[in-house]
Amino acid sequence: MPLIGKTHSKEKQKVKNSKRASKPPRPRKGPSLSTSDLRLVKEISEMVMKKRARIQRLKSLKKARSARLKTAPPPASSASSYMSIFAMMITVLFLIVIILQGKIKDLLLHTHI
Repeated sequence: MPLIGKTHSKEKQKVKNSKRASKPPRPRKGPSLSTSDLRLVKEISEMVMKKRARIQRLKSLKKARSARLKTAPPPASSASSYMSIFAMMITVLFLIVIILQGKIKDLLLHTHI
C-alpha cells in the first residue's frame, strides 16, 4: 500500500508543474534608421556577401589545384625552369663584373702611389 501512495503524489506534482512557461522578454528595438542609413547598411551587407562568396571561390580553387597537382606527375623539363636558370646565370655574371670592377679600381689606386 505505501507504494501506491508514493506514485499518486508524483502524479499530482506533475499536474501542478504543467503550467506553460512564460515567454522570454523581447529584445529592445534600436532607433529607426533613415533611408540613407538603410541604403548604407544594405550596401555593406552586399559587400560582405560578395567577399564571402569570393573567399569561398578561392578556397574551392585552391582545393581543386591541390587535388590536380597531387594526381598529375611533375613535369620533367619546363620552360619556366630554363628561364629561372638563365636568370640565375645573368645574376652571377653581374656579380662577377661588380667584383672585378672593385678589384681593378683597387689595383689602379695602389699602382700610382
